[in-house]
Amino acid sequence: MSPCWGIFEQKLRMVLRKHLTRLLKEEKGLLLLHMIVLKSADATIEQASWNPSKVRDKLRRDIDTHVASVRAAKLSELTTLYEGRLTKALSEPVEALLDAASDDTWPAIRELLRRETKYAISGFSSALSAFNLDEADVDKMLIKLEEYARSVVESKAREEAGRVLIRMKDR
Repeated sequence: MSPCWGIFEQKLRMVLRKHLTRLLKEEKGLLLLHMIVLKSADATIEQASWNPSKVRDKLRRDIDTHVASVRAAKLSELTTLYEGRLTKALSEPVEALLDAASDDTWPAIRELLRRETKYAISGFSSALSAFNLDEADVDKMLIKLEEYARSVVESKAREEAGRVLIRMKDR
């Protein structure tokens, strides 16, 4: 293989990666991959020992790797978004309920946790449906979100318990 072909191949990959990223944002990436496979099947290069199937397979692997990395980044971004929403929706109300410290504090916290978790899971689940994930993967992500909501409440309860302990020591 000549050095010129290597430079051409690198430039082709860079151009394809740029266009694939743009199309993935527009959710048209699979269409591009299909077009590339169809066009490369028609392409013939008259060179003695060149096998186009190797290049096509490498291109397909590169595209699949890039799609997987973009997908993972988008899923991470989505998870962070919903975790942030849960933190915002739970932190201040739980803190206020714990400060008030009445007989119905814990039932109110449980109800708040249930309501906000249900709301977040509903939105997160519908957002995940655009990714065509396996049901088992979706269930794992939803369970992680539920556990995150519980951890927010637990951390606020621990903070308040620490404050109460400090107040008791001060007396």
